[in-house]
Order: sequence, then C-alpha cells, then structure tokens
Amino acid sequence: MKHFGILALAGLATAKPLQGRATQPIISCTSLSAPTVDGAVVTSINATQQDAHCAVDVYLTHGTAADNVHILTWLPTEWNGRYEGTGGSGAVAGGSSSSLSNPVAAGYAAGTTNAGLPSSSDGAAWANDTQLRTNFAYLSVHEMTLVGKALTKQYYGQEPVYSYWNGCSTGGRQGNMEVQRYPTDYQGVYAASPAINYDRFQVAQLWPFVVQTVEGEFVPKCVLTALTNAAIAACDGDDGGKDGLISNPNTCNFDAASLVGQASNCSESPTLTARQAKIFKSIAHGPVDTSGNKLFSGIPLGTPLGTLASTSPPSLMTSWVKNFVLREPNFNLSTVTYETFPKIFQQSIDMYHNFSGTSNTDLSSFQSAGGKLLSWHGFSDSIIGGNGSVQYRVDVQNTMGGAAKVDEFFRLFMAPGVDHCSGGYGAVPEDPFNALVAWVENGTAPDTLAAKGSSGFTRNLCRYPLQLKYTGSGDINAAASWTCV
Repeated sequence: MKHFGILALAGLATAKPLQGRATQPIISCTSLSAPTVDGAVVTSINATQQDAHCAVDVYLTHGTAADNVHILTWLPTEWNGRYEGTGGSGAVAGGSSSSLSNPVAAGYAAGTTNAGLPSSSDGAAWANDTQLRTNFAYLSVHEMTLVGKALTKQYYGQEPVYSYWNGCSTGGRQGNMEVQRYPTDYQGVYAASPAINYDRFQVAQLWPFVVQTVEGEFVPKCVLTALTNAAIAACDGDDGGKDGLISNPNTCNFDAASLVGQASNCSESPTLTARQAKIFKSIAHGPVDTSGNKLFSGIPLGTPLGTLASTSPPSLMTSWVKNFVLREPNFNLSTVTYETFPKIFQQSIDMYHNFSGTSNTDLSSFQSAGGKLLSWHGFSDSIIGGNGSVQYRVDVQNTMGGAAKVDEFFRLFMAPGVDHCSGGYGAVPEDPFNALVAWVENGTAPDTLAAKGSSGFTRNLCRYPLQLKYTGSGDINAAASWTCV
C-alpha cells in the first residue's frame, strides 16, 4: 500500500520567500513564555535557538490521562510577517519538523502538532479515547494555531499580518475543518486532495474489497490495469486531443462489458470474463444500498486500482471500520455483504458526521472574514477519490448561491491523471500555495494552476467546473495548446 505520510509530505506546497518584509526578533529565543490556551493547561515550554530560527516545543493537556499534546513552532530570524500552519497525513495529525523546513526557509513562522496521539499509522491506539479523537478531528490544529500566533507576537512584537494553512490529504481535511469551525484562524487555506466527508469516504473505500469478496473473485492487478488503460484509450479523445489523459472521467462512457471475451494481456487471466467486467464496473460506480441507490462517489475511470482493489483492504480504512465504527478489533471484513455494508456506512455517519465529517457547506463565516480557500484534487487519486471534492464544491454552491458567488472565495482545480497529493501520469500543480498568497494579498484570483507532468508536458489546470479542451492545433504537450471550456 502507498504510504500516506510520504505522499502527503510530497504534496505540501512550498512557500517562496516574499519581498518587502523582514522583521527581526525583539526578545531572545529562550525568553519566550508559555502562552495561555482556553480549555487546556500548558504543562511545559522549551525554546532553543537554532542557526536561523527559534524552535519552540510546547506541551499542553486537557486533563485526561493519555492527553499530552506537542506543538512545535519554528520562528525564523528573518520573518516575513506571516504564519503558516502545516498538517498531517493518514491517522497522523502532524508533528514532524520536516514540514516546517520549507516555510521557515521562506521567512514564515510555522507550526505543526501531533495532537497528543500515540504513534499509530491507523489510529487503532487511540480509537476509544474521546479526547484524542477530538484532538485529531478538529481541536489540535486550532490550538496549534493559537499557540503559534501567540509565540509569534511575543517574539517579533507584532501579530502575523497574514496566516495561511498548508496541507494535503489529512492536512487538506484539517484545512477544511479550520474553514468550517474556526473561520478566522487563517486568511488563506490551501487544501490539496482533502480527506473531507471523512465519515463516508473511510467506509466507501472498502467497497472494492466487499464487491470482490461477495462476487467471489479478486481480479488480478494486471486485469484491472488493462481495463483502466482501456478506459483511458476509450475516452482520451473526448477533450479533443489524444494525450493519454481523461480530462473529465465523469463524462467517460466506457463500459468494461464491451471487452468481455477479449485478450487481457495478463497471464493470470488471459481473457476478460463477464464477472471481472461486472466487478470493475461496480468498483467504478461506487457503493450502493440494497435498492441500488448510490451511497458515495465511486472511483473515477483512469484511476489505478492496485491500492483500493487489492486482496487486502487499506489498513487505515480497515482500522476505521473495526476500531472506530464497530469497535470490534477482530471483526472479519470478509463477512461484510451487500446487505450489511450500507448499515456500517450509516453507522459511521451517525457516529462521526457532526464530529469529524468535515462536510459543512455553509462557509459564510469564512467568506465574511475575507478568507480564501484554494483546493485541488487528482482525478486519478488512488486513495481518496477526487469526486468527493467535486461533490463538496457542488454542495457548497447549492448552499451559498451558485458557482459565481462561491468562486469569490473558494476555488477547486481538478488534475487529470494525478494521484494522491502528487505523482501519477498527469500534470501536478507547480506552485499552488503562492497562487493562494497572491489571491489573499493582491486579490489575484487564480483561473488556472500551472502544472507539469513527470515527462515534462505542461497544462494550465482549470478552475471547476471548467475543463481542459485541446485547441486543435499546436504541441499537444504544451499548456498553450489547451484551453478551459
């Protein structure tokens, strides 16, 4: 399985040094005092002067036995007047100093937190602890932000002029949660490949395993790859150009059943069967209830299925169902049927929607505060399907008066062929964070995001709901040959 941590860190946008502001500290690093945090007790502070920054470790608790939250803040010697909060990945809230290196090098004061969570890649170690679940869901990032801003004010004698959030995956969810629960914490929120609809997508990602278990066959990876490639070939030209990408998988009409009986170029299963085609179609469509009603978005065509459709379901989603929802660590997922899956799906919603769902569509407080939300998602994300972000944007539009009004403060960019936070075979956004900074500070709302593929081809990704269209002439690998329609 792909490693959430590596992918999310790779997806963190890099802040560039900004001109026109360089402020030095007014006190020594070791003179910093512990800030006050409402609802928590700060138990210790330790500040150490490094070569070009002051590293501050703050520990706080909310009074329960296992709750020992670590907040790490780095304060650069040459400060650009800005604060940047950074997020985590998977079941990890954050806490790694590696996420602070780039922002501090660019002059940002920056923070991260482990939310007090014990080391656990899947969250099993803290699934039954209400306080730690609260920390992870929303509280820790807010408190980290309060602590970071307070230390910044002490150190430089003034508050940050601008504050930004920077996160991908879980970090993207954390950014959206800040927008929804604490709308004045950040003026700009960068949320890539966000794990929103957390209560839903965690269970929905188990659907491929359930389908294959019930249908009695785990389709060989090479067959899944062949079908994915066939879907790409079938819909590649829908955008006017044959570039190996499906610009909008949601308009792709590929039907795997049309290939039944044909060679799959797979030694494990030389000929595509009707059952394999049915399984592929069910996985792409997404989970349904016993009446066939769709429960959540499926996996967009063109997405590699090796992670979600393997013989073992992803560990993070497995832990969510076993430890957080059912609270039966030894539960056998192979016993889940088409009849019981919807019940587990609904149970997750009932337990966690208002707690960690991160799907509130009324963002009026954030908008009123002047905040800007910039998000992008790969259409070939093999961990968190990109259609979750599409549906959330549509839901926000329906709540807040339509696309034009929402575009004033929230813009989403879909990246064809791009995997989770980065990678894949599509063009990855090159400088999305600084596009957000320009939007917040200069009012320059981004209509496109410059992106580049691993082979060097370029695209200007379109703001949703626009999509790429080949102009009909020019180098098909050059962004200038494509437009947004």
